[in-house]
Amino acid sequence: MRRLSSLPALLLVATAVTVAGPSGTAQAYSDPASYRSLEENAHPDWMAAVRGDASLADLSVPGTHDTLAVYGGGPTETQERHERGDGRGGGSLAYQLRAGIRAIDIRVRMVADERGEAGFAIHHGAVYQHANFDDVLRELRTFLREHPGETVLLHMHAECAGGITGCEDADPCPECGTDHNHRRRQIFDAYVDANRELFWQPSVTGAADVPTLDEVRGKVVLVNWSGPHGGNYTDYGLAQLNYADWPDEWGPQKNCYVQNSYQVGGISHIDDKWEKVHAQLDRTNQAADCRDPGRPNGDKLYVNWTSGASVWAYPYTVAGGTPTATGVNGFLHQCLTGRNGRCDTPSVKRTGVLMMDFPGHGLVDEIVRRNPVSGSTG
Repeated sequence: MRRLSSLPALLLVATAVTVAGPSGTAQAYSDPASYRSLEENAHPDWMAAVRGDASLADLSVPGTHDTLAVYGGGPTETQERHERGDGRGGGSLAYQLRAGIRAIDIRVRMVADERGEAGFAIHHGAVYQHANFDDVLRELRTFLREHPGETVLLHMHAECAGGITGCEDADPCPECGTDHNHRRRQIFDAYVDANRELFWQPSVTGAADVPTLDEVRGKVVLVNWSGPHGGNYTDYGLAQLNYADWPDEWGPQKNCYVQNSYQVGGISHIDDKWEKVHAQLDRTNQAADCRDPGRPNGDKLYVNWTSGASVWAYPYTVAGGTPTATGVNGFLHQCLTGRNGRCDTPSVKRTGVLMMDFPGHGLVDEIVRRNPVSGSTG
């Protein structure tokens, strides 16, 4: 598919109480290893060393929230920008994968290409991220061919909820006579049909059980596919995560396996966001299943979003902190490394899937080292 056009970026820019600089210069005020310091090729094959009989639920997986949100400035950007030399999209994804990221969050807008055919452009709100879903699939295919011992967990989200800071879908087939939810699914299914070898098929053809790593090496696993207001398309993804809707990013936690409380009302609320991340880590490592306390917890996959923002605290501030406030990434790194009594570190035997803004190399290192390597007993 050729480069897709986007609507002009209409973004409400409110006065933000932040102290970090603009794109590319924002600094961390907590441990630099926790923030905006991914290292290329640091962990290109870490899953190859993990026991193949381990369930994905056993794993500790570093991931990124709004994986390709690298354009638009402070209110919009959530990750380090790494562009391809040939001008094609997806360079930041390729860099993240080589650095050890194995869970990605792709936000799509329904559009038409120059031929009038339907496709997905990558957006964060109204801002087009200079990439399309074809770019995402190309980078995933290239990486997994070069590193067949790995897998990538994919969260798909329909980004266009409208509103002054949002985007509107541009359905190239209004005469199809169906709603946007159905059209999104049709378009996604067409991508899957054209790339069947890339996807672990149970995750894209029906609600799947959580697989073992050996079942999905070299494949993309669709974890969840959600609509613009947080509701799940429940015939996709992993059934265990679809028992209730994933939380609306600005709403309550409806699904105990998923923490995605996104609103951080200001710098003074960063601590509150960390406590939600901390509580989900505790949930991940408790003995009892959070949904059914009469059942064991070890076979359940947990997803924990460390990201947060508002017009009073942009993503880089929430992640990296200020001179007077530790960022969520700093809190998390302290927890995983046993510093400042931030958490009961020995109890964090697995992190589940951590979806982060601007992760640092130290966070990726600490998450990866918690995995059950070949030859270990648990």
